[in-house]
Amino acid sequence: MDTRNAFRRGWAIIAAILSSLAVGYELVTGICKLLFDPLPDGWCITAYIYLIVMLLVNEYLMHYAETPMLPPGYEAKLTFALRGTYVAVIIAAIYSVLFVPALPYSFLALFMYGVGVGAWTPFINLVVLLCQMGALKEQRRFHKLGPVINRQAISRQAIGMCAFVLVSICVLVAIMPEERRSLIAQHAPGYRMFSSWWGFVHGEMYMKGDKS
Repeated sequence: MDTRNAFRRGWAIIAAILSSLAVGYELVTGICKLLFDPLPDGWCITAYIYLIVMLLVNEYLMHYAETPMLPPGYEAKLTFALRGTYVAVIIAAIYSVLFVPALPYSFLALFMYGVGVGAWTPFINLVVLLCQMGALKEQRRFHKLGPVINRQAISRQAIGMCAFVLVSICVLVAIMPEERRSLIAQHAPGYRMFSSWWGFVHGEMYMKGDKS
């Protein structure tokens, strides 16, 4: 295993550990709710756990693919990993955008309590996942496997989908009456996360128990 792979693998393990600690600490203490709620429901928790799992699954599969002869059945596994990584990158990118306004607060939390590093885990995850995506594609080229999907097409579709979803949610949150927001927040997966984030960037402090 060359230095580049070892470096990527080390950061993947670090990212998975930090993300697991950040999710666990948030679920126990709810400290991020001082700003906004990043894990308001089971859908968001499941999405972030999926991201952590993909960090480790990718490294596990690539470890056994770093041989001249691809083990039996690994072509399908590499295809699954690459497709799963596309989804994980989208999740990491969304959380990275959401945590950008929280970074100044994370410095204070880092020096005072040591927990501010949790706000940086989405960015670490995104960088590591992008490196893993490149490594998976390199493995497919090395073993002379065809492209799993059209890269340009999926990139345009992913960017367009993320932009449409984020803009649509922000617009709906901005124009919707507060009573309606609270009603929808009780039923829509992920809505409370974006709603609390929108209030945070507009100077509202989101406290646990203040909103449904």
